[in-house]
Amino acid sequence: MSRLAFFFICFAVLIAGFHVGSARADYFLWEDPDTGLTLSFPDSWQLASNVNPSTMLTLKAPAPAQDYATCKVRVEDETRYLSYPPINDKAVQRVMYGNDFWERRVATFPESKLLKVYDQAALGRRAASYAVADYQKKIGYRNFIDMRGIMFASLYYDKVYFFECESVRHEFRYWKEMFLSIAKSIDYQKVHHELPNGNFRYFLGEDIMMFDPTGVGTTTY
Repeated sequence: MSRLAFFFICFAVLIAGFHVGSARADYFLWEDPDTGLTLSFPDSWQLASNVNPSTMLTLKAPAPAQDYATCKVRVEDETRYLSYPPINDKAVQRVMYGNDFWERRVATFPESKLLKVYDQAALGRRAASYAVADYQKKIGYRNFIDMRGIMFASLYYDKVYFFECESVRHEFRYWKEMFLSIAKSIDYQKVHHELPNGNFRYFLGEDIMMFDPTGVGTTTY
């Protein structure tokens, strides 16, 4: 075998090993002790300081840092709709956190534009809506930067769960798949049982044994 052929074989093995190694990724499972909310994210992402009191988790993506790719989870108390039975949760979700909600939310950002709203999404155990929007954001001492974000809202029992991710606008398509992957991993404590009546046995269709005062039993249909 010539030295040139040997060189190409070693180079091919090295490249193949690099691709196999780079395809492997470890994930970190995070849980909030108060709400029981859990999510998974790549261990290459970093935990960052929370800016608002309602924010329970802020994640910052690895390099390139100039993409400003971040995700955060917010939880707010919401007890106004507890009087509605769980069967109406989806209807309440659509009314309170549908298009009107996202128009008001996105309008709070500078130079914003609401691009899409989808009501038939899910987050954790319950229904959710999500929106995609363009806006500007001032980061540090820099001028305002063009950003694009995807935002979820899910009402479950007495809380509203928000999951929001963003990056610079021209790199959003690169980060979107990772944002959705983290969103799919979200789950939180179960409050409503899937069987609202419990493990109820329908006995009305069965034979009934009736006993008279003497203790004699008679089967009725």
